[in-house]
Amino acid sequence: MDAFTRIGELFISRVLPMILIIGIGFVVHKAKRLDIPTLNKLNLYVLVPAILFDALQMALDDAGVVVALVAAHVFVLGLLGYAVSSLLRLDRETTAGVTLGGMLANCGNFGLPLMELAYGAAALGYQAIVLVVTNLLTFSVGIGVVTAGRKSVGEALVSFLKLPTAYVIAAALVMRHYGIQIWEPAGTAIGYVAKALIPVALITLGAQLADVRRNEKVGPVLAASLIRLFVSPCLMFGLVTLAGLTGLAAKVLVLGAAAPTAVNTVILAIEFENRPALAANIVLLTTLACAVTVSVTLYLVGLVF
Repeated sequence: MDAFTRIGELFISRVLPMILIIGIGFVVHKAKRLDIPTLNKLNLYVLVPAILFDALQMALDDAGVVVALVAAHVFVLGLLGYAVSSLLRLDRETTAGVTLGGMLANCGNFGLPLMELAYGAAALGYQAIVLVVTNLLTFSVGIGVVTAGRKSVGEALVSFLKLPTAYVIAAALVMRHYGIQIWEPAGTAIGYVAKALIPVALITLGAQLADVRRNEKVGPVLAASLIRLFVSPCLMFGLVTLAGLTGLAAKVLVLGAAAPTAVNTVILAIEFENRPALAANIVLLTTLACAVTVSVTLYLVGLVF
């Protein structure tokens, strides 16, 4: 079987189902105007915590290495985004948008479904770690980038601690460490809720994309998109190779690095009035283009690991 045929098969079986669900969210929102704030709250306060709790109950090898690699990956991408913006002589607000657009991947409502489709439920534990580390950096370093001194890291961390995520992670890790079994009916309920994340998260993403206005300059959008979709997986492959990481953890990290830009970049841009249209256009372009880049990355990951 030649490479193009195999990539086409991977696209149809692993990526296209996600695009179709995103498309449903896009069309329904255009027709009926879904309540996006409510969908976001459902994802943030119910579905993501449930899947994190479920996934973090799994016994994972190399968890510490995964944390270190994700953090290093995000920081290097941030420095690269800043360097590219400097070369392009972009203003401060645009530089922040390009930097965040390149460094922050959609690990939740795109990354989690992608990993389950690509590698099964076993991959969700590693992707949960990626999601946790990325969220921590988003609401600390990310806020520092977008505000450029207008808001302290301490205030950003307080905002993060208001979310259930940190407490769910702590509870899951403590229970796993001490061998504490969750009450069976509660465990069953959490499992059902966790399974709802994939369709709800992708429909939410589609609805969010339906509101994007495509009226930004091409240069900054392309710069961030190239960093996110091409440089990011190549960089993660290099980091994984240097660390000697193999197996499922390596596959999850490299494939996840090819995910489109996080919708959180738009949320930050709106919250701190930092070119939200730019952030939204980066999210839109990377989400559309990743249909190709994720399929190719999935194929190449299968050859290497």
